[in-house]
Amino acid sequence: VDSIEGLRLQTPGLNLTRNGEATRLYLRGVGTNLDFIGSDPSVTVHVDGVYQSRTTTALNDFLDVERVEVLRGPQGTLYGRNSTGGTINVISKLPEAETKAQVSAEIGSYNTRRYGASISGALSGDDLLGGFAIAKADHDPYVDNINPAGIDGLMDDDSLSSKGTLRFLLDEQSELILRADYSDIDRGPGAYKQTLLTGTGAPGVNSGLVTLPDDPFAMNVNDVDPFTEQTVWGTSAELKLKLSPSLSLTSLTAYRDLEIDLKEDTDGSDVAGVFTELEEEQNQISEELRLNYKGDNLSWVAGLYYLTEEHESAVKINSVVTFDTENETKSYAVFGQGTYALSSQLNATLGLRYSDEKKKFKNVSGHPV
Repeated sequence: VDSIEGLRLQTPGLNLTRNGEATRLYLRGVGTNLDFIGSDPSVTVHVDGVYQSRTTTALNDFLDVERVEVLRGPQGTLYGRNSTGGTINVISKLPEAETKAQVSAEIGSYNTRRYGASISGALSGDDLLGGFAIAKADHDPYVDNINPAGIDGLMDDDSLSSKGTLRFLLDEQSELILRADYSDIDRGPGAYKQTLLTGTGAPGVNSGLVTLPDDPFAMNVNDVDPFTEQTVWGTSAELKLKLSPSLSLTSLTAYRDLEIDLKEDTDGSDVAGVFTELEEEQNQISEELRLNYKGDNLSWVAGLYYLTEEHESAVKINSVVTFDTENETKSYAVFGQGTYALSSQLNATLGLRYSDEKKKFKNVSGHPV
């Protein structure tokens, strides 16, 4: 399993669909098809505890991952960011004092090639540990283009991902973990299949001008060269302090940045009908504080969460119809959950959460009169 898309084949109740580059996740049938600017997913994704607010990054390949947790149902009393349908936690490997190195290679159909390498170990004594991982993946188009005047095909891939970790061991039970990651993805977008029919089933106005390929897995595109370019990077600092034998404090500060540039032949034919261009930029800053207690019969967690997000999107249709959209989100939350052991086989659990969230939304559209 190298991504969430592969994870669904091994996880009952987990499903996903796509809308262009956006991913719609569902757990036990709960999810949402709203993936546009200003919306939030019902099933969330966290990477090393950091909430990934944009679903366009949900299917990025796993890199140097230790485990993946799939939690079903509402998650609001244990985590900073609330989710109604569930959450997927991707947890990376932490460097240890022992030096470890790994190299992987994979080849497959459609000229698929995946290469990866990772190394970790002690950098200075046993108190400073470090790790680095990198992966390169590419494959030929899944959908051929029969038109020699256009691109070779659609749904190809050429991606590069990297991740670095520094781990400072402050004492036997306290540590500071610094993480940074960078991904660059260049791929052909999905294929729009032309039916030549209207919504009523009657032939379309331009149906006589369109040449459809006989192969159902091929396209005939010559007026637009579709592409998708996505750059994602982020950093985080996680501080874990042991305050007493039963009490610990965790602080997680993170920054994420996303840029997308794409162009699609939306009419899916060799006729110069409709093409769509999109430029999107997003960044977020989050801070989460958690206080954890674990006693003989009682254990609890209490926390504070803050998130600010700025998101801009510019859409052009045929270079004349435009939609410029901006969204700013500020969110605050207080959460907590406690469990008391009534007996060796019976527990009582209570969780509470309070959230305050504000969104500022602006949309400006334009088209010729």
